[in-house]
Amino acid sequence: MVGCCVLLATIPVTTFDHLSSTFAEADIGQHPSEWHGFLCGAAAGGALPQADLLTLATEELAADHTDTEGLRSLVESLTSSTSEDLNSGQFTLQLLLPDDEWPLSDRVEALAAWCQGYLSGLGQSGRANRDWSEESRAAIRDISAIGQADTELEEDESEEQDYTELVEYVRIAVLMVHAELCGDPAADALNSSTASKAEPIH
Repeated sequence: MVGCCVLLATIPVTTFDHLSSTFAEADIGQHPSEWHGFLCGAAAGGALPQADLLTLATEELAADHTDTEGLRSLVESLTSSTSEDLNSGQFTLQLLLPDDEWPLSDRVEALAAWCQGYLSGLGQSGRANRDWSEESRAAIRDISAIGQADTELEEDESEEQDYTELVEYVRIAVLMVHAELCGDPAADALNSSTASKAEPIH
């Protein structure tokens, strides 16, 4: 019995699962991936001070439950780490999505929710009215289309590969948009990276 308890204690809990359970405990109906997408969109370009970004991220939950034990600290932690990942220059940002143990349809639904949240957050970023490059406009169009993705998929290897490629495409596209909004020269390299990937959305 002791060995079993030790084994259970060592099973990692993904950030998605942690956030999902925390949202459920606080009776928050928003999809965790959608919220993280909103956070990344709002943080794009780095125009918002950290305090304002945290306020937006908290208000986006549309609930009076941010004082629930664990929720406020989790929101603060994710807001800080997401901002750091976007601005590190190391391309470390990862989309907050269910892991591969979840059914593919649930993962695609989460990716679509993430994209919808991102577009909503981008409108709050303070950078939405700038003159976008054609590469960034194309990336935003693709993210919008992925946000409407069909979740009725076959659980086969080709669909899994397509999903994996979509996640990576969105990740690089988001980093590219952020770099461009910041005036970072890395945007050119990221443009090349997105262009080199097979783009299933047109």
